[in-house]
Formats: sequence, structure tokens, C-alpha cells
Amino acid sequence: MAVYSCSFTDIAAVSVDQAQARWQGMRGQRFDAHFSAIDCYVNSLDRAFTPAQLSQPFDVVSMQFCMHYAFESLAKVRCMLDNVTRYLRKGGVFVGTIPNSEYL
Repeated sequence: MAVYSCSFTDIAAVSVDQAQARWQGMRGQRFDAHFSAIDCYVNSLDRAFTPAQLSQPFDVVSMQFCMHYAFESLAKVRCMLDNVTRYLRKGGVFVGTIPNSEYL
């Protein structure tokens, strides 16, 4: 049987707490989950998760309506891309959504 794991990060601790509460409220938790409030555009994920938690590359990285914040500086973009490329497995899936300011 496969063991599934999920890591959830957000810069807002309240969002992390809410996600963790939803996960804890699930009946029959079918996967392990790890939660951390961290700015992934300034810090490497290894500051938020243990080496054991990062030992297996991610199959999927999803960044929804947050990527545009990284473009405040080149350093933030590089940190974001480093976190994605370092921890996403070869052949993994990256899903990212950036809002179009022309339509907001």
C-alpha cells in the first residue's frame, strides 16, 4: 500500500492553522501531513521541514494565486524557483496560477 504525504506551507500562520484543523478533522486520515508557516520566497523549505520530511521529492507542487508576490525582487523569484526545482521530483508536476491584473 502506498503511503501518501502532504506538506502545506503559507506565509500566513492563520491559513496554516486552518489547513491543519481541516486535516485533523478528516475522518480516517489517509495520508501524513506536515504544516509550516514560512515565507518560501525568502527561506528554503529545509528551514520548515526536517530532512526526513524532505527525503522524498514531491510529486506535485501547487502554487495558487501567490506566485506574483515572488516577483518583488530577483532574489525572491530565485528562492521560489530553487524551492520548486530542488524538491520536485524529476518528471513531477508543477501547477501555478498567477492572476491577470488586466481582469481583476
